[in-house]
Amino acid sequence: MFVEDFKNFLHFTQQYCLSVAVNVKKRWKYLLLLWLMVLAIYVYLGGSIIFIPKTLLIITGLIGSLAVCVDGKIYNKVCIMIILMGSIFAFITPVLDAPDENAHYSRALYISEGHLYLPSKPKEFQVSKDVVIADKVMKTPLIKSGLDKVRTSSDKAYYPQFVATNASSFVPYLPQVVGILIAKVLGLSVFASIVLGRLSNLIVYSLLVRLAIKKSNGKELLFSTIAMMPMAVYLASSFSTDGIANGLSILLLGMFCSFIDQSNINMKHISIFAFLCLLMATIKLPYVLLVGLLLFIPKKKFKSRHIYLYIISAIVFVAIISFLWLRLSSGINTTQVNDVANPVEKLKYTLTHLRTFSLFSFREIINLMPNLLPSLFTFGWLSYGLGNLIWFYLLFIACIIFTIPQYNPLPAFSKFGTLLVGFGITLGILMTAYLMWGKVTEMSFNGIQGRYFIGVILSMGLALNVSHIYVPAPVVLTNEEEERRDSLVLFIALLFIVMSIVLTILEYYGVKA
Repeated sequence: MFVEDFKNFLHFTQQYCLSVAVNVKKRWKYLLLLWLMVLAIYVYLGGSIIFIPKTLLIITGLIGSLAVCVDGKIYNKVCIMIILMGSIFAFITPVLDAPDENAHYSRALYISEGHLYLPSKPKEFQVSKDVVIADKVMKTPLIKSGLDKVRTSSDKAYYPQFVATNASSFVPYLPQVVGILIAKVLGLSVFASIVLGRLSNLIVYSLLVRLAIKKSNGKELLFSTIAMMPMAVYLASSFSTDGIANGLSILLLGMFCSFIDQSNINMKHISIFAFLCLLMATIKLPYVLLVGLLLFIPKKKFKSRHIYLYIISAIVFVAIISFLWLRLSSGINTTQVNDVANPVEKLKYTLTHLRTFSLFSFREIINLMPNLLPSLFTFGWLSYGLGNLIWFYLLFIACIIFTIPQYNPLPAFSKFGTLLVGFGITLGILMTAYLMWGKVTEMSFNGIQGRYFIGVILSMGLALNVSHIYVPAPVVLTNEEEERRDSLVLFIALLFIVMSIVLTILEYYGVKA
């Protein structure tokens, strides 16, 4: 049997290498442009021509070339491309340099020791000293941190920062915990613990995205492009819970699209959808509103009339559990994380100043996109970004959202639902920040970042596509034409990831001219 398996493996390897060789010849223009872009972006961002981090740039070019040559179904291609490019982020992102990664790494360590939720007493804020050691070299490139010489340890140290993860359950940390446990079982270093945790998170995100694209029902390019946003891949390649949160929100929207195309939706489908929304409540609470999409499935899609009553019951159940979770997590927030916040008193203050709050909120919502767009392309602890290059990405994503035809578009009723739910999630994010982080008398949405809205952007893409106005009838493409179109769109999305990787290399491994 071993001999037969080995022969099969050799056959697969041979076929894969042959496929890559064929695609190198077929996509040589893309490959040439990729290498030129690596150099051009490095120079544009101010990299020194004399002191060039050649090794890292060449590795980026080689892995990017492999991503260009990936073949197969679009959902498989995107999954592999995300893993390939995200792996670069996992290695080159400095120690705990992703947003709040010190808190997320310490929480993952805490869970790996068998604790499913946070301690209630400050004296219990004890976690593996691995995070304390890593914290001392925070923002230092991994390869220069010396963590490869430090073995993982079970010794405890006081580290209260992980309590800041109170809004999340243990669920979004499970992939990272797997990576940590592998490192511990094998007696590997803290360096390995960090890298394996990041890679595990990345793999789960890519698999969630793969399933979402597969279910998207004619909207594969929209889902693929959003999933390949540089910030989405960057976060998935860290210990951040945003990777799982984004993956789940993309999957839920993909499932919603698949429901629209089905003719016999049953209780099992509804139960799975509601359960995933319940998980979302314990990861990123405002996104629990995705459960409301069930109300915007045309009734003719249900196998029986009782399904609609079951949907109402499922939504009520999810709402009750979400409320209980909010009470639990907000209680920790007000006692341990942010002692100046008082949601109840702030709500009372807001109601007595409702006119002022309404005007403030109106201005903030109008300014939401221009204010938050730059942070969607600002990496690290909001310390470095792509600058004016984000406007090229805005043009690209706008074309995908508004103009590329979507096969099997959502009916108007369902589009309205995605728009309404997306707006509700946006308000939920804003109000969470307003009530949980500011002083009672302070009217501000502190701490809001563009990365919180990746799922909202996808829901807007489903609702606001207007390609039917100028392409009233679906354009039927041949397989070859469809492959060329998909390859071009995915290549452009890949280029923006490459830009972000080159930016990170220059920031921490290069020298600016």
